[in-house]
Amino acid sequence: MWKKITHQCVIAAALLATLSVSALAGELVLYEYQGFVGRSLTLRGAAPNFNEVGFNDRAESVVVVSGSWQVCTDAQFGGLCATITPGEYRQLDARFSGRLSSAREVGVAAQPVGVPSGYGAPSGMIEFFEGQNFTGASVRLERDAANFGGTGFNDRASSAVVHGGTWDICNDADYRGTCRSLVPGRYADLGYGMARNVSSARMTSAAVSTGTPVPSPYVIGGYDGGAASGPALTGRLVLYDADGFVGRNIAFTQNTVDLQPTGFNDQALSAVVESGHWEVCADSHFRGQCQVLRPGLHSRLDPVVVRNVSSARLVAGSGRRGREGAGVGGAGQSQAAPSPMLELFENDGYGGRRVAINADSIDLNQQGFNDIASSLVIYTGQWQLCTDARYGGRCAVFGPGQYASLGGLNDQLSSLRRVDR
Repeated sequence: MWKKITHQCVIAAALLATLSVSALAGELVLYEYQGFVGRSLTLRGAAPNFNEVGFNDRAESVVVVSGSWQVCTDAQFGGLCATITPGEYRQLDARFSGRLSSAREVGVAAQPVGVPSGYGAPSGMIEFFEGQNFTGASVRLERDAANFGGTGFNDRASSAVVHGGTWDICNDADYRGTCRSLVPGRYADLGYGMARNVSSARMTSAAVSTGTPVPSPYVIGGYDGGAASGPALTGRLVLYDADGFVGRNIAFTQNTVDLQPTGFNDQALSAVVESGHWEVCADSHFRGQCQVLRPGLHSRLDPVVVRNVSSARLVAGSGRRGREGAGVGGAGQSQAAPSPMLELFENDGYGGRRVAINADSIDLNQQGFNDIASSLVIYTGQWQLCTDARYGGRCAVFGPGQYASLGGLNDQLSSLRRVDR
């Protein structure tokens, strides 16, 4: 009888221990570089060896979204270890920076391993670059700048990196004119209407939590652990608070688990997917009703997420396919065809007939679209558009973005080619 009771007690203790572990539901995001940039690794469970996911000795900054986590310099939770609590650690100290090899959620807190930037506090930084793809002269802002005239950078920025916080960038001084919100991420091209046209910028909210919580403990750059050796996902999504791509807008280049800190929660009505395939969801952390959007114009989101988007994540990068969502004008089905690099439209404002382009065209007669196009969306690359066949006549170069009217080129395009390869 005693042995039976003892055995039952052991089983109960083991079950209690299991339940205690399973009750832990923390999330840790490691970043390759200081300031929460570069490749990222999201953990929602113990990771005893970062070598297995290609992230050993890489992390230089950390965000603890929830829970308390033990991070260690050796595999199997060995070497020098410390426990960190929810917060943003923009720069790990020298004992841990670039040296982490394992991590697990624990129940107690110990010494910090970096310089917390105040999780949830208004702190952040944006860096502007003169050229596309983060080239040329640059300027960093850690506070609002109502007029770029004093910085010598007025109407010069072509790309940007948001290291922390949500920033409004505007065409005119004093945060006027056309504005766009940028969440943390890398923007290799500010796009039509913004590139070389920024005159003021201000931070509107604190840093946004990013990552992709999924049942697997490993997520790298949007892939699950089994795909860690693949290329990083890339994409860009712009949400608008009115139908037809007007009103306030916010751009994303990486996963955002909660739009609440951005001031754009439950606001989106339409969207432009410039590249990649994006899942937008009604609840934070990619929960609730969701819609997957493929590259294209989405003049009206699916009813389940209209004014009900609280999180967004990249589910397939440029050149890869995930579940398909709406194209121009509504919901669509999965297709085997590759995403277009650009689309031409018959009328201003993306109306009328359209044609998808994936390669150079010496004569748009071949697509039945000669002297027809009046508006344009470019998802990938820099393109030269010309009024004559074989790239003759008047030509202009356009980068990624949406062009509701081609102005002096309306109804005159006869050839086009990509020029940035």
